[in-house]
Amino acid sequence: MLDDDELRRLAEEDFFVGYFPMTGGQRRFLWGAVAVFLLAVFAAGASAAWFQRNPGLGLERYRTGETLEGVLVDRPYPMLRVLDGERVRHVLLVTGSKRVWTPPASAFGTGVALRGNLLERDGSRMLEVFGREPVTLESLERLRAVAPEGADDVTLVGEIVDSKCYFGRMRPGGGRTHRACAQLCIAGGIPPVLVTRDAEGREWHYLLASEEGGSVARAVLPYVSEPVRVRGSLSRIGDDLRIVRIDPSEIERL
Repeated sequence: MLDDDELRRLAEEDFFVGYFPMTGGQRRFLWGAVAVFLLAVFAAGASAAWFQRNPGLGLERYRTGETLEGVLVDRPYPMLRVLDGERVRHVLLVTGSKRVWTPPASAFGTGVALRGNLLERDGSRMLEVFGREPVTLESLERLRAVAPEGADDVTLVGEIVDSKCYFGRMRPGGGRTHRACAQLCIAGGIPPVLVTRDAEGREWHYLLASEEGGSVARAVLPYVSEPVRVRGSLSRIGDDLRIVRIDPSEIERL
């Protein structure tokens, strides 16, 4: 049996009984625990967001119903070479599915207007082509005459991605979780691109080609979405296109 002093002491303690109202101390403890829990959830979410890969620019860089005029180029992948003010730029060409867009051979070197959805990321552009018609271009000969410049031996470290998803069709479009999709796209001819980052975190995109200057898509499939070291010959075309010709057998996993 408890004496009167012990009963009084127990009554004064913040001992929780489900069918009694909470005491002031219990309420303070509950609200403090809720506040700590919410702060922990916020901190965990902020940390997860901080360490996520950069998904690239938002949907303002995916524009539907665009029409571009230029000259069709066939190697290393089908592209449209255009004038952007005084700059010569290139737009990779794909279908609405996981395949490269390939016009009739007779269309290469001619002036065309292409309609479709435009994707863009960090200066690299791609068009999902839904329509084509010939046009007369005053700049036709100038665009035809653009030639590769330089043939510098380079060693680059980065990740091989499928350009369609990475340039804006999916977010973020890279990393191991995207590997299966990237391999399907590249197997369908979507141009593979090596993405590197410099000391300031700025991205650089290098279109990968064979040593002969053709497609290297299927040969790089085993290395997609992995950190790799690539050696090859770097050339530049126009104001935006960087092409690295490689021997896929010399790609190194890191």
